[in-house]
Amino acid sequence: MHGVARRPGRPKLGRNFGLLWSGSVISLVGTVNTTVAVPLVALMLTGSAFDAGLTGFAGTLPRLVMHIPAGFIADRVDRRKVLAFAQLGRFVVAVSVGFALLSGNCTIEWLIVGVVLEGSFAAFFEIAEMSIVSQVVRRDDLDEASARNEGRNFVATLSGRPLGGALSALGAGFPFFAAAGALLVSTGLFYRLGRRDPLVPLPPRDRTTGFRRRALVGFGILRDDPLLRRTVAICALTNFLFQVVTLDMIVMARQDQVSPALVGVLLAASGVGGLLGASFAPRLLGWLKQPGRAVSACVISWWFALCLFAAVHHPLGWLLAWAAVGFTGSQMSVLRGTYQATVVRPEWQGLVSGFNQFLTHGAVFPLAHIFGGGAIEALGPTTIAVATAGTATALLVLNIARGWHNLQWSDQSLHKPGQAPLCREGSDRSIGPWLSGSALSRRSSPARVPS
Repeated sequence: MHGVARRPGRPKLGRNFGLLWSGSVISLVGTVNTTVAVPLVALMLTGSAFDAGLTGFAGTLPRLVMHIPAGFIADRVDRRKVLAFAQLGRFVVAVSVGFALLSGNCTIEWLIVGVVLEGSFAAFFEIAEMSIVSQVVRRDDLDEASARNEGRNFVATLSGRPLGGALSALGAGFPFFAAAGALLVSTGLFYRLGRRDPLVPLPPRDRTTGFRRRALVGFGILRDDPLLRRTVAICALTNFLFQVVTLDMIVMARQDQVSPALVGVLLAASGVGGLLGASFAPRLLGWLKQPGRAVSACVISWWFALCLFAAVHHPLGWLLAWAAVGFTGSQMSVLRGTYQATVVRPEWQGLVSGFNQFLTHGAVFPLAHIFGGGAIEALGPTTIAVATAGTATALLVLNIARGWHNLQWSDQSLHKPGQAPLCREGSDRSIGPWLSGSALSRRSSPARVPS
């Protein structure tokens, strides 16, 4: 995929990546466990479905405003310190909510405040964790690292959801105490990063350039790179559609009197598909060779899944569609993660990751939650299913008409394993005199196509 020779077999990614991966998966299991518990606790406190939905909405708001500042900070200070700060903050929140529930003093307002604080700390953790990957593995192993991280997310989802349900049955506070323990263990693992094997050093950090100027450059990287720009736009649109489709499927399942257990199986299908997709992602993306072909393959697969969901009004059709969504999503995530970690200079990973997460998740999920419920209630779930399939068809046509499948790596011969990212000549003038070099590595620009 990178245009460089790969050694046979799965590469060993080193002790630092093992610590990062282990700490992240333990933390994610605890987090997913509480996401199951929070709406159940809200219903227990007030009995109101509106309050349960409001609590979930409140949890998405911090990511709307925190991802970009988190990226700015992750590029200015030691990312290990950001990880530790975020995890300890989440630990305090989880313990406080757990004790409030245990003592019987928890209110819906306290729960919402806890969810907002947890989401704020989580935004800092996510950006620092994404940014530090390029410091713990070799550049020619980034695709394997991205694939394992994507698989980690689905492992945590598949194990954390049933754990949250089981612990909630024991008592409302148990999921939060379990999350606190997981966060504490993960903090200890992150503390050991770089203690034996040093991390890849970053250039001296620029502490004089203000947030606004650096943010403009970080956004400019996404805007000016054709592949980054298109994948961000595609993922923002498809994530919006998938959030709406998730709610649409739940509504249709309820109308058809499908059991809650079967609904859980349907939702878990995306996790199983994603886990399989992450396992095969490096080989599949390597077989496609050019990133543009991989992007087009993902668009085609998502189009097929949404059309299947709209055409087959049956749990089996929904199961297959949702598994395809998860499988394809892992391919796109590995492609985007590998490409960004390879072409963006390490000292800019935080801000670029912040804008990436803001545009594809933080700004999308709250809008999808608000729009989805109102649209389904006004137009009906069947109409919304057809509308999402129609939107996916329009995206497929645009992909073909614009020739996005022709996007490819350029200057492949300039990159060698272990080589530091190089600046393109004359790049200083394109992003401003306050920077000492380009935020993009020399091999970052795919061949441009008309846009």
